[in-house]
Amino acid sequence: MLQTILSLFPADVTPINNLLLFAKRDGMIYCFHGCFPVFCHDEDDVKSFRMFREEVLRLKEKRRKTPRHVTIADLPEGEKFTQLTPTRKHFIDTIRMIAYGAETAMAILLRDVLARSDDARSFLRELFTSEADLIPNIEIGTLTVRLHHIIICQIMGPGFYRSMSMPPKRSIPEQICV
Repeated sequence: MLQTILSLFPADVTPINNLLLFAKRDGMIYCFHGCFPVFCHDEDDVKSFRMFREEVLRLKEKRRKTPRHVTIADLPEGEKFTQLTPTRKHFIDTIRMIAYGAETAMAILLRDVLARSDDARSFLRELFTSEADLIPNIEIGTLTVRLHHIIICQIMGPGFYRSMSMPPKRSIPEQICV
């Protein structure tokens, strides 16, 4: 999903393109890239502006000459990828099969709780990549994973808890889950 940069600048900022902007204030010219200031100079100091512009052009040319793809043969010896041996590949495949089986079991459990049973796998996928608090308890040998309720609202929408058979421990105001 593409995200646009929201304008954080007052009306006196002049856009050059969708990322480059400049503003004149108190005899100074400020150049911005997105929402970050990258350069400023006196209004009368044309030499500094030309130096900045030449540096930008030099960096653009350097980027243009940089190869877009690097072959494995071109990498230094310490950074080359090693092909997995068959035993390692079987081990990794076994871990993936166990993880898929666990994900399937959780999806089956969630299908009874969710309003639309088809959302179980996508809910789990989003859940596994979202932030959570990890609380280890060494005395009893457990690891508690506490999910943020707002993340569940973002994943499933405001009607998620209404569709569950049990209410959440803390109620969430409806206006937060938008």
